[in-house]
Amino acid sequence: MMPIGVIERQGHNVSLLLTSSSLPYIAHLFSVPARRTVLLSTFFLAPRNTPDFDLSLALLTNLFGTLESLGLGKNLICACGPYEDCSAAWSRRFPVFLTQRNFSNLTVGPVLSALVIKLKWLLASQFLRHSYNVLYLDWDVGIIRPFFHLIDNVQHDFISLSDTVSGANFFKRETLPMHKRFSCGINYGDANPCASTGLWHVMAMKETAEFTNDVWNVSMERTETWEQAVFNQLAPHWRNPLPFGPKRQINFQIFPIPEVINVPLLFELPQEQFDHTRVTMLHCGYLHGLGDKINALRRGFNGTSFFKEVYAGEDVHLVDHAVHASVGAGGL
Repeated sequence: MMPIGVIERQGHNVSLLLTSSSLPYIAHLFSVPARRTVLLSTFFLAPRNTPDFDLSLALLTNLFGTLESLGLGKNLICACGPYEDCSAAWSRRFPVFLTQRNFSNLTVGPVLSALVIKLKWLLASQFLRHSYNVLYLDWDVGIIRPFFHLIDNVQHDFISLSDTVSGANFFKRETLPMHKRFSCGINYGDANPCASTGLWHVMAMKETAEFTNDVWNVSMERTETWEQAVFNQLAPHWRNPLPFGPKRQINFQIFPIPEVINVPLLFELPQEQFDHTRVTMLHCGYLHGLGDKINALRRGFNGTSFFKEVYAGEDVHLVDHAVHASVGAGGL
């Protein structure tokens, strides 16, 4: 028996244990109703008794606080891997979800956090199978203003942040052929566009559910491979299906820049060449230290901080629950 977090949502006591059987009910209670959209994130905490432990909690505070400021604080489904991370978050009133898998007993990739990050693909696939759209946000994302119009304004099945990190030729991109417009200098093979998997929206349909599950399975098979590389390597096969592959193409798109942008590119672009008030969401990609990520969010841009210092938290209480571990690349 393990103490599992429980919170109240819409008049119901909800266990913060996410399983294949509980997922549809949790999606119903947490999704943005008018959009049938789940806001999804995954996180890990640094080792206890280290300065990075407090920094990782600060990033979690920013994630919940940012959505709270937009009226979406009750909609986030934020999942963790090891029980110890969830327990630490529950003790600080974060309503995070433990998955039934015992990830702490699996050795996948050089660090456990790599596995926790890969977990988003399994979770997304499950929500998509239950006909819920998914907006995925890494826990180092900053959101400045309402963003749903950016999703609605682009016809897509899957839309994501551009992985462009250098602005040297950014303003010449419109003159380039489409297949070169979003190149990023990272060897993803022939994938186009070059997408970051730190921030994306996907529409619910059979093909996207299968694609996200495919990313999960291949990521688990290639234990040392960055899941973002797996995504970009698989995308062309779903965009241009083989004769005996998926019957329907997936429409992959990229969010507009600078509305949705990687932080290094935001600081590199000349301020006079774009309207900074257009910046809506940003991702601390390629800032690898937790302190660097927080400093960048606090620094903000043109006098606007992207960091939310305060999150009110929720009333998380613990109840004993039997958790059965499962191993493999299948379901939750």
